[in-house]
Amino acid sequence: MASSSSTHMIPYSSSSTFDSHSRWSWDVFLSFRGKDTRTRFTDHLNSALIRCNIKTFRDNEGLRKGEEISPELLQAIEESRIAVVVFSKNYADSKWCLEELVKIINCKEEREQKVIPIFYHVDPSEVRNQREIYKEAFTRHDENADEEKKEKIRRWKTAMREAGKLAGYDVKIDSIIQDIVKEIRGTIPMVLDVNENIVGMDSGLERLVSGLEIQSNGVRMVGVCGLGGIGKTTIITTLYNKISNQFRSTSFLTNVREESIKDSDLFKLQQQLLDDTLGVKGQLTLKNIHEGVKVIKDNLSSKKVLVFVDDIDDSRQLEYLVGKHSWFGHGSRIIITTRKKDFLKAHEVDYMFEVDKLNEVEALQLFCSYAFKQHLPRKGYRDLSNQVVQYADGLPLALKVVGSLLFGKGVRDWKNELKKLEEVPSKEVTNVLKISYDGLDDTQKSIFLDIAYFFKGIYVERVTMILDGSEFNAESGINALVDRCFITISKDKKIEIHDLLTQMGIEIVSKECPNEPGERSRLRRHKDVYRVLTRNMGTEKIEGILLYDKCAQEQIKLTSEAFKMMTRLRVLIINYKSVHLCVDFAFPSHDLTHLFWIGYSLAFLPSNFHANNLVDLVLIDSNIKRLWKGNLLQGMLGIFNKFKDKQGGFKEAFIKDVQGMLGLYEVAHLRVHGEDILEEALAFTTTHLKTMVENFNLVQSLHKEELSNLTRWWKELDFATKLPFVRNRLVEGYFWIVGVYFEPQYSCARRLLTKVFTILSAIDDIYDAYGTLEELKHFTEAIERWDINGIDHLPDYMKLCYVTLLNVCKEIEEEVEKEGKHYRVHYAKEEIKNQVRAYYAEAIWFHEEYIPTMEEYMRVALVTAGYTVVTTLSLMGMGDVVTKETFEWVAGIPRIISSSNLMVRLMDDIKSHKFEQKRGHVASAIECYMKQCDVSEEQVYSEFYKQVENAWLDINQECLKPTAVPMPILARIVNLSRVLAVIYEEGDGYTHVGKSMKDNIGSLFIDPIV
Repeated sequence: MASSSSTHMIPYSSSSTFDSHSRWSWDVFLSFRGKDTRTRFTDHLNSALIRCNIKTFRDNEGLRKGEEISPELLQAIEESRIAVVVFSKNYADSKWCLEELVKIINCKEEREQKVIPIFYHVDPSEVRNQREIYKEAFTRHDENADEEKKEKIRRWKTAMREAGKLAGYDVKIDSIIQDIVKEIRGTIPMVLDVNENIVGMDSGLERLVSGLEIQSNGVRMVGVCGLGGIGKTTIITTLYNKISNQFRSTSFLTNVREESIKDSDLFKLQQQLLDDTLGVKGQLTLKNIHEGVKVIKDNLSSKKVLVFVDDIDDSRQLEYLVGKHSWFGHGSRIIITTRKKDFLKAHEVDYMFEVDKLNEVEALQLFCSYAFKQHLPRKGYRDLSNQVVQYADGLPLALKVVGSLLFGKGVRDWKNELKKLEEVPSKEVTNVLKISYDGLDDTQKSIFLDIAYFFKGIYVERVTMILDGSEFNAESGINALVDRCFITISKDKKIEIHDLLTQMGIEIVSKECPNEPGERSRLRRHKDVYRVLTRNMGTEKIEGILLYDKCAQEQIKLTSEAFKMMTRLRVLIINYKSVHLCVDFAFPSHDLTHLFWIGYSLAFLPSNFHANNLVDLVLIDSNIKRLWKGNLLQGMLGIFNKFKDKQGGFKEAFIKDVQGMLGLYEVAHLRVHGEDILEEALAFTTTHLKTMVENFNLVQSLHKEELSNLTRWWKELDFATKLPFVRNRLVEGYFWIVGVYFEPQYSCARRLLTKVFTILSAIDDIYDAYGTLEELKHFTEAIERWDINGIDHLPDYMKLCYVTLLNVCKEIEEEVEKEGKHYRVHYAKEEIKNQVRAYYAEAIWFHEEYIPTMEEYMRVALVTAGYTVVTTLSLMGMGDVVTKETFEWVAGIPRIISSSNLMVRLMDDIKSHKFEQKRGHVASAIECYMKQCDVSEEQVYSEFYKQVENAWLDINQECLKPTAVPMPILARIVNLSRVLAVIYEEGDGYTHVGKSMKDNIGSLFIDPIV
């Protein structure tokens, strides 16, 4: 998301970039009697509105023909947000004006159109009660009126009476025009000024709009979170411009963090919210924030509003501005931005959207827009531009700041500036990021700095254990950092942190003592670590050291003096093989929790090594022969006690940690006489690892038997001879199905689903690689009929496939009938039919050599990806947890299914499109996107991988919120996606079964654990 400029308000106009297709085509419709006001008052009012960029429809008397008001005028009235009716002396003489008025009052009631009456040299009571000159006008209309016209006159009078009751303007002088324009401007939603350099917006904006569920009638709160400078304000500003004219009442509260330091500031924001949404600026006076809450609830609880609350950093801001859903009327939408995800959770928002950083293509484009005022680097600047993109790591603020800094400078200046940035980060970027850091408590700050310095890319469980060794309450602290968008936890449970946040952490610690690194709490810059260790400059302030530099060649010789004063050292990481220790080397610190050393040069750890707090010890490529000289028990007792419960036994939760169990098992083999705790560890790990092995082997034997029976069934069908072009992927299909549910109780479900899966794979090959278009047409029609008697017109190879499919579905039908769940068969058949229809659509494209648009392609290809049909079939044998409503839910393609469909399709196309295009195949998403968007293959890959990542985020999000189905069903859906990630890890592992896929199958179904 790009652009971090301040937000400005300008009136909505037709030239706005983000003019959405809403019901309002016009801001104002002017209804007036031409001969009374056209050349004076109305002209002046119209000109004033135009000067303010207010779209105004002024009734052209040329549109008035015959007795009836023209359709053009009726449409203009309906599509106007505000109707301004200028009642003048002769207004009621015009039947067209009166017809307009009837339509306007009707739109006021039915379309919430605002009506502003202007009484131009007439008294409002004359209009309201049809007195004096207005009475005379209606008397003339009544002359010779038939019943039809009398009914029309009654409508005119009713409309005029209603309009006369409305608050308006009693105009005696034209100078009041400015007041009228001011009210109109206050009523029309404003368009927010967004920096023109916007990149990478579309996919995120689409997800955000989807999360708003604009069409639903309930009140919905949506949270937008992300790192400082990531583009939260930019995306919601764009969102405002896109949807605001679907709401009569809107408010955009900007910079709430800065504007609400005191209660009096919050009070001002409440006042702004009411002024914006009620259009009553200066008319409501609040006494305090508590009264503000009451007034907000009283006035907005029955009103549909659109409210944006930007950059909150205190729960009180939410409490006093948008406290509860019940404060707002049906259809209201509240959008909140913050760096603190936990605030959104506590506020129970309905949807949470985390803004992604830009991919490399988007980042380069945004940077170039500032550095070169164009979308691509200038000649000779490509490599330097890529360096900036790597440095910014997708953060729009950094790209903007650095791009602006380098604009107009030569290559030498660029190199100097980039070298400086490596050492000292941009102050403007750091200041924005540091706002979040300043909001952490002391423990959270320590955890953040430890992660920034030492633990990026490390498993979160391991980091938690290490930090808990320092009594940091690590789980709570890490969760807080995730909630505040400092770190993320990857799918494989590793801690990730943005490079600029790492750089900020290093800068924060450097400022503890700029000139003496030995006086800082943490060290990781090679020159600082080298200086402190070789000159024995360490102090008790040092808590952690990372020595790593793959390019450095210096030999470092250390004595005990190097660490002598570091009595509070907690973390020591030496990833540097050229360190040599003296034989009497010693660690003085009692606080050491994590020791990681590559190339440790001694045969033993120091005899006085204090291990009571040590929870993580890693020695790689070392000369170590034994951890300790002498008895190990006293030195290591503290470590092993961390794995024990209060009763003295090893924690049951530890059983689930297979890696931890294996590690403890290996360490236990280093025991010597008298080390009873290691004897206990060996017995504990041996028992439970043996049980794990036995359970795995037992389940594996069941899977072997199932696979053997399935293989026999497949061979008896003899597809290899009769349909030689079909892929034999029964084993791979079974591998996929086992990933969905491996449990013994689902044996029947696995068998039947694998059969259907294999047949559908064969049908896919018929449509892709063999059948003529005429044959495919007949086959599609046969599937639609689902009748074994209707196959005479099919060729023999198709008959075999068709009959096999119907027979397998008959098996399924018999199984579900045993449980009284025959209704399930209908859903299976319908999804199979839908799948085949989509196969046929792709076949037509291929035979006609047609490359569809992305929209056309995805409508069909999301079906042929097969995810929905496999999901439906996988639920057939899942027992009572699955109901009819479950199948209806799946058929409706909820977000978790649509996101999974998207991921399957894009991954399949990314990994297989080159092979398929060579052999002849319908255009994939890659070709469609390249043609439509005129981009390179690499750019498509980048965009699609981002969409795949976003799909995973949506899948995870759907699993975290209540849904129409229970979690066991969601688990099967997620499992399907997880297996996909394995199959496509190194290519299309389903079509081209490589070593990785064979190894996976072997380890799961063939090789027992011994």
